[in-house]
Amino acid sequence: MSIKVSGNKVTLTWNLNLSLQTAEIKMYELFVCQETDAHPDISMWKKKGNIEAEMLPMACELEMFELGYIYYFALRAVDVHNRRAPFALQKIKI
Repeated sequence: MSIKVSGNKVTLTWNLNLSLQTAEIKMYELFVCQETDAHPDISMWKKKGNIEAEMLPMACELEMFELGYIYYFALRAVDVHNRRAPFALQKIKI
């Protein structure tokens, strides 16, 4: 996963190395967490949505981030059998 920032707009781009033995991906789940001084807690992660799978590579654009903060992005694939892949994690200062 890669991230590009332009002002308060973030563009995530990703690709997967799929094989013939990989089940069809139906969607991707995207979560975002803003770094703070608070003790880390799972409730800090906010689900930004489910992204319908399309031909890879894929990208999505998000807006409305506060400038000057570090954000973490977690993305995982969900296949047609509702199995979830491990998260891909990326952090960036906006």
